[in-house]
Amino acid sequence: MASRGPPRPTPGGRFAQFKLVLLGESAVGKSSLVLRFVKDQFDDYRESTIGAAFLTQTIALDETTTVKFEIWDTAGQERYKSLAPMYYRNANCAVVVYDITQAASLDKAKSWVKELQRQANENIIIALAGNKVDIVTDNPDKRAIQTADAEAYAKEAGLLFFETSAKTAANVKELFTAIAKKLPLDQAGPRNLRANTRPGVDLRPESTGQQGAGNCSFFWPSLLAQSSGPVFGRLRRGIRTAIEAAQTPQPCEECAAEKIAARKYRWKLLLLLLPGFFLSGMDVTIVATALPFIASHFDKFNQLNWIVTAFTLTSTAFIPVLGQLSDSFGRHSALQLSMWSLTIGSALCAAAPVWPVLLLGRALQGIGSAGIQNVAMLVLADSVSLKEQAKNTSIFQVLNGIGYSVGPVIGGYIVDASWRYAFVLCAGLGAVSSVSIFFLRNDLRPGSVSLSHPKHGETRLQALGAGLVTLDFGGIFLFLFGVGLIILATAWGGSTFPWTSTAVLVSLTLGAILLIAFGVYEWLLEPGQLIARAFPRTTPLIPFHVLKHKDVGLISTIAAATGASLYSVFYFIGIFFTVSEAYPASKAGVQLLYYVPGLGLGAYTAIFLCNIMPRQTFWAVSTGTVIETAGIAALTYAVHTRDSALVNGMMALAGAGTGLRLMPCSLHLSGMFRERLAPAYSLLRFSMPFGGTLALTIMGSVFQNKMSADFGSSAVGGSGTSLNYHNQAALDAISQLPPAERDRIRRQAAMGTVWAFISILPFLTLALVASMFLGNVWISKKQKAAAATEEGIEAKTDKEEQASVIPVAGAEVLESVYLAALFTGTTRAKKRPALREHERAAPRETNVEAAGGG
Repeated sequence: MASRGPPRPTPGGRFAQFKLVLLGESAVGKSSLVLRFVKDQFDDYRESTIGAAFLTQTIALDETTTVKFEIWDTAGQERYKSLAPMYYRNANCAVVVYDITQAASLDKAKSWVKELQRQANENIIIALAGNKVDIVTDNPDKRAIQTADAEAYAKEAGLLFFETSAKTAANVKELFTAIAKKLPLDQAGPRNLRANTRPGVDLRPESTGQQGAGNCSFFWPSLLAQSSGPVFGRLRRGIRTAIEAAQTPQPCEECAAEKIAARKYRWKLLLLLLPGFFLSGMDVTIVATALPFIASHFDKFNQLNWIVTAFTLTSTAFIPVLGQLSDSFGRHSALQLSMWSLTIGSALCAAAPVWPVLLLGRALQGIGSAGIQNVAMLVLADSVSLKEQAKNTSIFQVLNGIGYSVGPVIGGYIVDASWRYAFVLCAGLGAVSSVSIFFLRNDLRPGSVSLSHPKHGETRLQALGAGLVTLDFGGIFLFLFGVGLIILATAWGGSTFPWTSTAVLVSLTLGAILLIAFGVYEWLLEPGQLIARAFPRTTPLIPFHVLKHKDVGLISTIAAATGASLYSVFYFIGIFFTVSEAYPASKAGVQLLYYVPGLGLGAYTAIFLCNIMPRQTFWAVSTGTVIETAGIAALTYAVHTRDSALVNGMMALAGAGTGLRLMPCSLHLSGMFRERLAPAYSLLRFSMPFGGTLALTIMGSVFQNKMSADFGSSAVGGSGTSLNYHNQAALDAISQLPPAERDRIRRQAAMGTVWAFISILPFLTLALVASMFLGNVWISKKQKAAAATEEGIEAKTDKEEQASVIPVAGAEVLESVYLAALFTGTTRAKKRPALREHERAAPRETNVEAAGGG
């Protein structure tokens, strides 16, 4: 096995250096093979490589011959394919890797071999490696590619052939040693890696004798070699590093190509994923101005709030479920399931003959919206650096906010024709979005189970069963019913039943008990616990170590406050303009567009704070929380003054605060929990609509109570009946009242809106306090390059070694309270490199990159 400290060339020996590139489909285990060869390690979970990773390792063929490999481990995702020629250009040798449990991976390997033979160095040595042999050793039925078939192909194509296991180290050293022996060491010439005109590099025999006086590059190292002491030792290493760095190919071309590829990928996401993401945002608010018309059609004004509740109930509760499905069956399958749920739900609403069918459609729309919002955020975080994720997420969050904003506008104009057209529009956009997502399938992260390409000898039904076994059905049951009962209780309270009624209190109590039971159940699914031993293949819905993490709770609180702010603006500012200012539905919807400029400004500022200066998440999140809280407070005052221009301006201010922290909250959790993105993001995406739903419930009760207290016996609504501000007949009745009474009602409606906003200010203040106790995530300006020193991997520091292996190396996190560390001067001591959560928590989920042997 290649040791971490390979022997240096002996005096009089020969040292040759070669460039080696690894190619193959994503998730076949290329990075794990390299990690085993270079560091003799194996990680149960590895992030997919971004672009390429650079490492070095030196092996001794005999007592006099040493070969150093400069290894370029390339990304296998489809979007990085255009970068491959940049990495295999001038390569002396290549390892093409396939997964022996996936038949399609060998076809991809063959295409790489053809490309290398056609475009690479004509003398390139190519080895074919069938990885994950440990899986078929224990389960022979999982083998999809027979050894004889692959070996016959390798012989026909003139390739070296090995079956390897990065997990058990089987044939890993033998693979690279065989490559080294095939390289033309006898033809090694002067070092010139930039041009690489020769197949190998020979640094000439090392000796302590006098070198030619005319060759200073060899004279000075020779002179220094005769000197002793730590100073001369460091100087010798520094000169070797400088000489080799000057002669090593610079990654400028590769960096430029990666930037182009990242830009293309971003535009691909914008064109293909954004329609569905935009639709999921618009679907939340498009019915806001149509509510009274929908309810009047079914004669259900007393149950109007269920049009919103049926949607929010499922869109909130199903977020973690869709996140886990995306891990088990892949991002593409989860997105398609979500999109078709939204499309079918929209079609049911558009054609609903009776009230229950409408509510069923709204519930299906909620499930679809939950999946798209959550899984789309996971797609934006998969296999990209934190810096690139910041850009992508910001663009999507801004356009999602635009979707929220234009929903009421579109709904207001469509209602003039028919409220059903709002759902017809959603169904049509859903079908188009499903087609666009299909074209992203090769770029999306696969799951632990593939239904479209099941393993050899496995039917799709068996693959489905294998995926379902990993789902946390106990946790799903407890979470769905716990959250559902709490949302149901808040929907009932103050409208259908009094808050002190048995129905409301029992629902709240039982929901709280189920959520506590959910936390206990997830703890019992931790490694070594009771349920984990009984069901070893079950993956926790939300792992307990994620649930108990300080920053997860704080970010969830902040996200819930964001939802409260967002929902309050879109629903109650609309109520203010329609009831207090007597705007028609279409004009009231247009006023909400003032929220968008602030949202865009906040998102752009967030990109600056996270990617340029100071490249940290704490300041963006905390500043956004302060601005959003101040914006809602100022908006409350603006509503009190009934100054429409001031209301529009304060909406923009609140939008700036919201936009400023939407992306950094995602980025913060991404840095903290890179390996557990799905559960961490699920909590984040759950918190926002949950906070919005609770806020709307509280604000609705406060508004109704304020209006009914003053106008319970007025001409509006009759004796003892509360004003229904969604009832078109009630709104028309206000306009027909005598001027004095009409103005008094409109003033009181404005005050009811003021008190509704005041009721959520304590919640926003709580989020403000929570932001002060957050940790921090530092986003690296650019990835660190591995040092290519003659000593190989041993010459690197631990941080440099990690930077060369982990995709987003350079990103650092601080899990304790950042402000406390800042004031006590312990920030540097408490920081740790990002993406090492698996070393502390050791997640048990299946490894995507190197599952079972990768």
